[in-house]
Amino acid sequence: MVVNRTVSGQKAGRADTKPTRAVDRRGDFGIGMSAGSYMSGYDGGGGYGDMGLGLTARFRPVESVGLEVAYSHSSQSWDDGTERINNPLQASVNLYAFPWTRVSPYATVGLTWNNRQINDTYYDESTGEFNVAQISDTQFGPHAGLGMEFALGDSAALNFEGRYVNYLDREEGDLSSGDAVQGTMGLSFYF
Repeated sequence: MVVNRTVSGQKAGRADTKPTRAVDRRGDFGIGMSAGSYMSGYDGGGGYGDMGLGLTARFRPVESVGLEVAYSHSSQSWDDGTERINNPLQASVNLYAFPWTRVSPYATVGLTWNNRQINDTYYDESTGEFNVAQISDTQFGPHAGLGMEFALGDSAALNFEGRYVNYLDREEGDLSSGDAVQGTMGLSFYF
């Protein structure tokens, strides 16, 4: 409270007004769904981008930090004869730039475990021949990315995100690329 004196010497009070927060996510737990693309490729050429769907759980212990666990399933054709399946499970820390506003950019870092099954024929540009990649394993590596969260009222948010994943445990003879890029759009509900 700021106190001012009037001409007559009496106190006149006015409340100090501070800008209100558009959103307050401190201590919020969120669940959501996402859709997007999982893009990778093979040594020598032959890239691919497969559609994916996923689930996300987030906890915001403080406004500017989010702890996230996300799972997605990406498939080349979504039928029994699909050539590629990637199932990344990711644990991340999200750092929000302006968490009290309706539009908040953020950076994310974390770890990815990707269970994959690949039986794909692709064109190797370096040799000019067709190769067959047959892989069934789990990859592991760090990821980093950037995103933007748009608050829809107090308890919902739309987000757009891009992540780069670098797999560290490639086996000898693995024809696949050692990295991947994910682009997603998601809808989350906070409680």
